[in-house]
Amino acid sequence: MNSKIAAKIEYLEAEEKRLKAEKGAIGSQFKYLSRDTDAFFELKKEMQVNSENLKQTVLKLKELRKQAKIDKKELLEPVKPPFFEKTTEVFTGDIQYETYQPDNVPDAWWTFLERNSASFYHSKLFMSLLEKSFSLTAHTLIAFNKYNEIIGGLPLFVTKSALFGTFATSIPHVNYGGPISPKINVCTGLMEQLPALCSQLNVKNIQVRSLQKLGDWPVSTKKVSMLRALQGDKQSFDASIGAKVRAQAKKAEKSGPSIKFGSTELLNDFYKVFSQNMRDLGTPVYAKTWFENYLEMFPEASEICVGCIKGTPVSCGFLTYHNNVAEIPWASTLRKANRYDMNMWMYYQILIRCIDRKFQWFDFGRSTREAGTFKFKRQWGAREFQHYWYNATRNGFELKEGLNPDNPKFKLPISIWKHLPVDVTNFIGPMVAKDLV
Repeated sequence: MNSKIAAKIEYLEAEEKRLKAEKGAIGSQFKYLSRDTDAFFELKKEMQVNSENLKQTVLKLKELRKQAKIDKKELLEPVKPPFFEKTTEVFTGDIQYETYQPDNVPDAWWTFLERNSASFYHSKLFMSLLEKSFSLTAHTLIAFNKYNEIIGGLPLFVTKSALFGTFATSIPHVNYGGPISPKINVCTGLMEQLPALCSQLNVKNIQVRSLQKLGDWPVSTKKVSMLRALQGDKQSFDASIGAKVRAQAKKAEKSGPSIKFGSTELLNDFYKVFSQNMRDLGTPVYAKTWFENYLEMFPEASEICVGCIKGTPVSCGFLTYHNNVAEIPWASTLRKANRYDMNMWMYYQILIRCIDRKFQWFDFGRSTREAGTFKFKRQWGAREFQHYWYNATRNGFELKEGLNPDNPKFKLPISIWKHLPVDVTNFIGPMVAKDLV
């Protein structure tokens, strides 16, 4: 939204509120006056002036809001991050499919990904990070045309869990995965191979996380990504989020907050906050080495932030940067800092940093629609992008809750986990978290 228009709207909204209050105060005085007195007629004139001023204010507000709506639509519709674009094109030739392990994936596959707007998480380097950090077995299902040219593919990672059995995911531990192809029927063709692939890979099921609806199979639509376009300067951003959010973000300033951005030198402070908050939520925490490996493998595309109250770490975030998108896959704030609205303050600092660094989009990460985190992200102006999660078994596709905290069968274990000492959850948690994809 244009910052000047936003400022005018904010002023006129305050003026409308003041005039309505004034009108009420004037109206309450009439019952004390006789209709044929000078005081009555003076008060009547005052009411007429107030009513006219209120009418003009409302008309101006209506016009400005109309302009702002157009302006806001233009703002929120820059070119989407490429991975979010949906395809409707159809491939008309014959298709063949082959499955590869990491040591024999054709080099042409990585070139294909670069040319077809795949997410960063589909990349060769990120595959290496997942294999290194979680001891996963990677497989890639690739589609070829009759000239042996790659026209699509689907990365899969097999998890062997003592708790949950053996299963595959595209892609675990991150927000995005699924098949990549400029042709929609190639994507669905890849999906059609999955029941047979369950037998071939000896897994009980394969979960695929797509941003596009594929076929008519049963699908979970509980998850959405929350993204907002970023303005080019702080003033426009401030105007776009409105007075209420700005006030919440500033509340922590009374408590002497500070924030640091960095890499592995902040890892201990980050992990102390993150692991305690995960325990409080009843969620097994990732091993510290996962974040350390990420920072070391992608030093230019990742960083940590730690928010402090009077020097004590109470908030943290893990940021990743890919092309024109800044993403925050992991963030936490200790419960004791909630009374300061420290989480709001930290996010404001992060968003301003991303604006200063000229990112066009901020990805708040994945949420369950209408959950608390969903509402938190929406208040910042984030829009939802639908996820489509498919679960393939040897017998076909079926709807399945999956290994996530929304599953009712985990209610008791989550309740118990919340009461364990942090040292205990930090020791046990990584062994469980690697299987909670």
